[in-house]
Amino acid sequence: MDIQDDGLVNATYSNGTTKSLAKIVLANFAAPTGLRQLGDASYYATSKSGNARYGEAGSAGYGTVRAGARERANVDLTNELVELITAQRAFQANAKAIETNNTLTQAIINIRN
Repeated sequence: MDIQDDGLVNATYSNGTTKSLAKIVLANFAAPTGLRQLGDASYYATSKSGNARYGEAGSAGYGTVRAGARERANVDLTNELVELITAQRAFQANAKAIETNNTLTQAIINIRN
């Protein structure tokens, strides 16, 4: 996948062919500070921001698209890594608790027999 400055999304396949898949359209607002934020990277228009005006990347009044810019801007790798390690630790502790429970159950069943 390749995203050009004008927003054209191209895919290159293993056989060497390239195909244009989509075109990214940008939105501009009369008062961007009037947008209301939803989460870390989502916004919606309000009466203060005005209605969205859509246009092509690179045309007058619109910037260009930088491939990967959104991913780089929205991902805190340190935080993501810490959350991954925490989730893995919790999963392993849970798996160990289930294993211990199964071992105890088997021991109780063997004592009864």
